[in-house]
Amino acid sequence: MPAKKTQNKTESKYIDPELERFAIENKEMIEKILLEERTRAREAMENKTRDPKEFVAYHESVAKDAYTKEKELVGDLACHSKQRLEDAAQGIVSMFMDPDFQRHMASAGLEMLLAFDALMKAAPLPEFVKDAAEKAKETRDNATMAYCERNPSCSKKPRKTQQPEKVKIE
Repeated sequence: MPAKKTQNKTESKYIDPELERFAIENKEMIEKILLEERTRAREAMENKTRDPKEFVAYHESVAKDAYTKEKELVGDLACHSKQRLEDAAQGIVSMFMDPDFQRHMASAGLEMLLAFDALMKAAPLPEFVKDAAEKAKETRDNATMAYCERNPSCSKKPRKTQQPEKVKIE
């Protein structure tokens, strides 16, 4: 995201949300690096000499520290992202695994077959098409019977009339 320039009557400054977030998250490390750099700059000014090997070694250690910390942060972020993805996937799967949803989808499929059957009967079609429709109807009826055998709340199942229980009075 590019930095945005904000206009204020008293001051003008650039705000970059990503840079600001990075600075907040790594405040201690940035302060430590700046303090060490100031100390080295003072020492260099006082001594007027600076050993290049020492300079390289120092910056190498700073880079290794930063790399190690960022590696840990990336690992934490990856674990967090993986957990969020698994939670979202579980939520989606549970929606489709809901028995009530599946019952409605099966019923909708059977109703769709009934609608096509009615359409085929009403349409002026050749005899071979009507024969195919009759075979489809038999298949649908068999599927409906199999579905109703396994589903206690099937709407096509004949309802049992409940007889009132006889109560014995002694």
